[in-house]
Amino acid sequence: MSNGRLFFLVTNELAQETLDAILFPIKLSIPESIESEDHSLGEAEIEIAESMRIARTSELDNPSSSFEDGINKTAILLRDGQTRVDDEDIEIFNAYKVDVNNRLLIESESKIFRKLKKALLLPLKKIVSTELIWVKMEIDKPHFILGDPILIKDMVVRIQVKFRACMNFFGKRLLKKITTELITLEARQLKLVLQTSGAKVNVLPSFTDLDIVLNFSMFGFTFTTQPGITSVINKQLHKQGPVEIMDLTSFEKEIPFSKGKLAIASIAFAPDPNGLVINMVMNVI
Repeated sequence: MSNGRLFFLVTNELAQETLDAILFPIKLSIPESIESEDHSLGEAEIEIAESMRIARTSELDNPSSSFEDGINKTAILLRDGQTRVDDEDIEIFNAYKVDVNNRLLIESESKIFRKLKKALLLPLKKIVSTELIWVKMEIDKPHFILGDPILIKDMVVRIQVKFRACMNFFGKRLLKKITTELITLEARQLKLVLQTSGAKVNVLPSFTDLDIVLNFSMFGFTFTTQPGITSVINKQLHKQGPVEIMDLTSFEKEIPFSKGKLAIASIAFAPDPNGLVINMVMNVI
């Protein structure tokens, strides 16, 4: 068996013509089956609420009555000496009752409420988490640099997120669903990692910087979280597998008047000022 090399150049002009043939904007939904899969985004950081501007729509089932019911339930358990409450529940109970039972007549209702909010801040932070429901994206026509990996740069990405804010207290799970407006991200990047499978060339896409800050409000607090949107999207893209962009099996041929055959042993890539060099090691077998 002997071997040799075969080189050819994918020019920048050919790559640009290929890009021009794609219809933009490209629209993606992650997960593709909307609301079929949840992704935990971790605990949220909490601030005292001033305003709430990012949420477009939200759904919440009677939060005030659920909160009051939980407080009363905890009061009964504590009175009867029962211990079937979490430490966080007791913290919230104590924080809620401290100003209600010790009000001074000279204090205004607004001042008491501000004190109550501060007392609730730490215990609430322990029981709040967020879960991603879906991400929708629109990608405008970008620029590119051929290489290994291929770099898609200067992307304008519009992203919309629907997520759940979850609060577990007093044996209940309170959910609030929030859908953001379209958020425009500029100068984003996407890497297309080149891979080979036999005589086929594939790319595995990976975004690098799609993370955003999500805000939501519950019980007069603003919760702020910066979830790993980028890793969630990449995980979904990688689950779908690499995308085939080139099939080089046509180079594998029977040799006329011979029992031998040309076969591709390996494929490598190298950047070039004029494009991307594809280097194939060929064997005669």
